[in-house]
Amino acid sequence: KNVFWRSVEEREGCPQFVFFEGPPSANGHPGIHHVLARTIKDTFNRYKTMKGFQVKRKAGWDTHGLPVELGVEKEQDMKICLLLKMGFKPSRIASLVSRTDSAIANTRARLYKKVFGTDGKAEDWDKVIMEL
Repeated sequence: KNVFWRSVEEREGCPQFVFFEGPPSANGHPGIHHVLARTIKDTFNRYKTMKGFQVKRKAGWDTHGLPVELGVEKEQDMKICLLLKMGFKPSRIASLVSRTDSAIANTRARLYKKVFGTDGKAEDWDKVIMEL
């Protein structure tokens, strides 16, 4: 039981191995390509764990950038460029995008946790990384 957590705790004080996995964008639905990429990347972490390194892993998602902004526009049924032309201040638009982005990101994070939380890849799902 809890093999992942034991592997981290038992290697306290050992050299650490950090693998920065590029997180998937949280504005789309998880697909088989995510499963394949996660499986391949996880082999590096498992190998280093077997070699005695302490390997902490966190789940995370990229929730910023153009794909997310397009998702916000779709969710809010608006066009950011149109709001700018109408005279809305960029700071007001940024505030709206940020609130909507955060709501979308949290919804997607729950979906990804549901799909990937049981895929056999050991990760800390309680302290996820969310790039907002």
